[in-house]
Amino acid sequence: MNAASGTVNLKAAMFLERALIRFRDLHPDVTAQQILFFLAVAIAPGISQNELHERTGICDSTASRTAALLTHLGNRHTPGLDLVRMEEDPNDRRRKTLELTAKGRRLMNDVAADLI
Repeated sequence: MNAASGTVNLKAAMFLERALIRFRDLHPDVTAQQILFFLAVAIAPGISQNELHERTGICDSTASRTAALLTHLGNRHTPGLDLVRMEEDPNDRRRKTLELTAKGRRLMNDVAADLI
């Protein structure tokens, strides 16, 4: 909203609406936190879960659950979305790095195309 005139930037609102619909179409219960997590991985491929925690403020245990939902793993109630791949760092087995899968890159490209 423009504070001086009281108007809303409709173009920005429409972009956000389209982006959220794309995520919702993947799974109707996708959360803003999961979208934030996905976008952080898209911005910083190879980011670790700890770095993701620092970047987004998502606590470690929630980051682990969110990573599982965005990978092929999912959880016992929800199948994984296969948007993010998690790999063990060969130099530090405790460190897990995250990057987008081909499906995740397609989604990010679709969201970016909506900007145009």
